[in-house]
Amino acid sequence: MNREAFDGAPLSQKVFKVFESGKELTSRVFLHCHIKLYAIDGFYAEVYYVPAANKIHKVESLSLDEVLEVYGKQLDISGLMTG
Repeated sequence: MNREAFDGAPLSQKVFKVFESGKELTSRVFLHCHIKLYAIDGFYAEVYYVPAANKIHKVESLSLDEVLEVYGKQLDISGLMTG
């Protein structure tokens, strides 16, 4: 599944894809969400989990530039880059 197909998929399919083939890289907390970053088939995805509701709120894809902007100081992803 490429990033465009991932973005157009329903939440349940995104969650399945992340947990089936994603590699967890790191996590962070923002407001009321626990956010985990995964590498998946040439792109990245964040899973937003809300502990108070015990639910995944959303799953969003990210580009490498977006990952570096948000996680650059806490994560060395140089080994995951292609090219």
